[in-house]
Amino acid sequence: KGSKTWVTNPLTDEMKEFKFDFSFQSSSPDEQGIGDYASQDTVYCLLGVPMLDNCLEGKNVCLFAYGQTGSGKSYSMLGKPSTPGEEGVIPRVCKHLFQAMEKDKESGAKHTVDIQIMEI
Repeated sequence: KGSKTWVTNPLTDEMKEFKFDFSFQSSSPDEQGIGDYASQDTVYCLLGVPMLDNCLEGKNVCLFAYGQTGSGKSYSMLGKPSTPGEEGVIPRVCKHLFQAMEKDKESGAKHTVDIQIMEI
């Protein structure tokens, strides 16, 4: 819920709390008690838009996704680019970044974009 994730040990019922800048529940919009569902739009609005704004101000940005295998990191970052509404943060930021750059062309502005993506 919110910026915290709880994990319960099934053998001892001990609950551990982990704190993050953001923690999204994207398993199911119908799942109760595990936090509000975060759609791709939600993730983009909370992470992508501020990142894009900083890019457009000339700042360097970094987005780091961490989590257990199968927890949705790649889906959040890349999504399903061929399915409308299911695009992840990276394709959305790129789309809006290049749209903004195209608008700036008229003013004579010059841009350089370097992107590094690493998945381990």
